[in-house]
Amino acid sequence: MAPKATESPPPPLTPEDFSNVKSLFSVSTQSGVLKEAWAHNKKAVFALTGFLVVSFFVARWRILGLWSFLAVCGIVLYSSYRCEVNKIRRAQTWLKFSSCLRQMGDSYQHDPAWLNAIISEIWPYFSKHLARQLKQQIPAIINASLSSEEAKEAEQEQKKGRSASAKSKKKSGWRVACDEFDLGHTPMQILDIHDFASVAQRFTLDLDFDLRLTGRIMMSIWMGNHCLGGVAIEKIHMKSKARIILSHFVPHPPYFAVLRFCFVGEPFFDLNLKALGVSDFFSDTIERTVVKEVLPMFVYPRNLLIKLLPDELIKKLCGVKDPAHMEDMEPEGRLKVKLCRGIKLPKSDFLGQSDPYAVLHVGDPRPGKVRKSHTKWKTLNPVWEQEFSFHIVDIAVQNLFIEVWDRDTLDADDLLGTTSISLNFLKAQGKSKKKYDLTLKESPGPRGAVELQLEWEPYRNQFDTSEPKKVEKKDERIFGELTLQIHSAKDVPKADMNGKCDPFVEVTLVQCNASTLSKQRIHDDQLKDVPEELKWKTEVCKKTLNPEWKNTRNSFHCDDARYCVLLLELLDKDMMGSEKLGWVQIPVIAALPPEKYAWPTWLQQKVSLADRTQALMPNFVKKTESNQWELTLNEMGKGKKFDLTDTRLYVSLDFRSGT
Repeated sequence: MAPKATESPPPPLTPEDFSNVKSLFSVSTQSGVLKEAWAHNKKAVFALTGFLVVSFFVARWRILGLWSFLAVCGIVLYSSYRCEVNKIRRAQTWLKFSSCLRQMGDSYQHDPAWLNAIISEIWPYFSKHLARQLKQQIPAIINASLSSEEAKEAEQEQKKGRSASAKSKKKSGWRVACDEFDLGHTPMQILDIHDFASVAQRFTLDLDFDLRLTGRIMMSIWMGNHCLGGVAIEKIHMKSKARIILSHFVPHPPYFAVLRFCFVGEPFFDLNLKALGVSDFFSDTIERTVVKEVLPMFVYPRNLLIKLLPDELIKKLCGVKDPAHMEDMEPEGRLKVKLCRGIKLPKSDFLGQSDPYAVLHVGDPRPGKVRKSHTKWKTLNPVWEQEFSFHIVDIAVQNLFIEVWDRDTLDADDLLGTTSISLNFLKAQGKSKKKYDLTLKESPGPRGAVELQLEWEPYRNQFDTSEPKKVEKKDERIFGELTLQIHSAKDVPKADMNGKCDPFVEVTLVQCNASTLSKQRIHDDQLKDVPEELKWKTEVCKKTLNPEWKNTRNSFHCDDARYCVLLLELLDKDMMGSEKLGWVQIPVIAALPPEKYAWPTWLQQKVSLADRTQALMPNFVKKTESNQWELTLNEMGKGKKFDLTDTRLYVSLDFRSGT
């Protein structure tokens, strides 16, 4: 609620206002404030008691001394109580005016001394907890980046016709391991606090920080089973604007179970790196990888997730279904992007033409989060007319990034231009169609433009406490985000000569009416025009008949969940191609509770829930104890037939509806 016109923002808070930081978290009642007041003033009360007892026996004040003692004790406790209450009220008032103060810009400065005092006290414990997590995460990120770079180099070699060197690059992979990770004893310093925000079950803090780590990080470099040497990282200096998000609150210390840390924008980063027993090539590669790959992994909306409690406690106290998968934050809506056309793009080929295609993302360039357009051959004014969709975590902060490339068949693709679009204006407008100029740092000057149509669709807040609206129209559209997680499979057919299999799963979200399928597989003609963002596949599990996929999940946007079907196909990976083993399809409406959403008329004619489920999912067997769906696969209509009698696929579905 906006403050009244007669109220004025409070003065800046001082360190004295937060000298008793503990009371801000633990004191919620007057009795709690009295306990805090007694804890901080008991020495004075004991000293006063001793003085009055001596006075009573010496001067024999008797009744006068007793009443004086009680009066003084009451005054001390009451004054301390009022002091603590005023501190808490001033903090609550500042939180109330935080949005107004942010609009004042630099004219309002908040003293961060109180927060620095907290960090100084918890840093010895927090730094050890953070070091344990980073020791596992950072080498994994670096190794994934190095493997992707080698794959790109091998692809370029193949384009140039050097197949032998390409194979050698794929086999000669090297990796890093973290042997020591110490963040030191110097805590992070908060330079300025921009804003508090408490929304639903999340508490967000925007601030500027300065981090100078005096610890030591030791990383060893391996080629296969041989250690080539090591790299020492010392004196790390980092300065940036950051966002700290506290969530999943619990009723006891540390009062929240999950902390997320991320940078808002590109951070300043400097480090002292020494090569130990290896050439400077490895140290330069690691430094470049840290700057270009590791740090962008933590730029908002991507973040570093730090769990302060075990998964068992998070599941019990916070009601989280699967604490192992909390990396992605809940989106607040969907961004629909229509890539209309390119205008006067630069010439990249010898014939004065280009073969342009576009790459789009919203700050998360990971595989599966990036959208690519079709390639338009030999033109400087391509017409794409393609639509894409993105899940947006915070539209006030996130940007849409677009890169236009020129496709080359014999060499590396050339970057024609880039642009970045702030999405904050869509909160008010909702829809926009506009031309955006392309730029390139290495080549200043006109680089053409792209025409885009943007549309914003917010999701319904899952923490909304208002009464849900009753669905009156049976044909009301149900759109939202569908999250699919593939856990495992068992008794996969023996597709290889060695009696094993290299299974993986391909997933496609298709727009069709489940009632017209007649328990038949979706025709291949319907799969040709499915956008790339509605397709996904898991990793390949080598030489196994009982594959398990860890952290294998993906999200899809459903324009209308009543007419969306998930097609899951189990395949075997071979050198000459992939062989389909079986399939199963799941109408998305099966994941929706019938008491909450209006099911179609053809489905409402089914008497019982069991009949409805059987009509929707003839391959549905049962739900396991871990709330997974156990699915039976169907044989492929064409090609080699496999025995799928005992084959099962285990998945989980979760649907979050939009507005």
